[in-house]
Amino acid sequence: MGNVIDITELKRLEMLIQESQAKYRAIFEATGTATLIVEEDTTIIMANKECFLVSGYSSEELIGTKWTNYVAPESLEIMLKCHKLRREEPGKAPRKYEVKLVNKNGEIRDAILDVGVIPDTKQSSVSIV
Repeated sequence: MGNVIDITELKRLEMLIQESQAKYRAIFEATGTATLIVEEDTTIIMANKECFLVSGYSSEELIGTKWTNYVAPESLEIMLKCHKLRREEPGKAPRKYEVKLVNKNGEIRDAILDVGVIPDTKQSSVSIV
């Protein structure tokens, strides 16, 4: 005796997921804008190549660290306020705002952040210009 299970549909769904992930990664890398994906606790979980070029940090140096580490002290309060408000009262949090960021060389750079919460998650997408 034996069982036969048709896994054709499962394989088709796996292929669709892989294609979707490949498209997402291609778009994420090709935006031309430094972009991060950040957890609710401000841990960086993804960064694109443009982010490494702009910040001077490598993937190993950036991924897994808190993005608050790269915000100049004079901008930290506004960034944390917006981060909290975005989760508590999303409609009241500004999507775009100016901050000062610190690159690997310790240089302070003016930047505009465009931040939004990724639907159905507590993660944020952060674009840096």
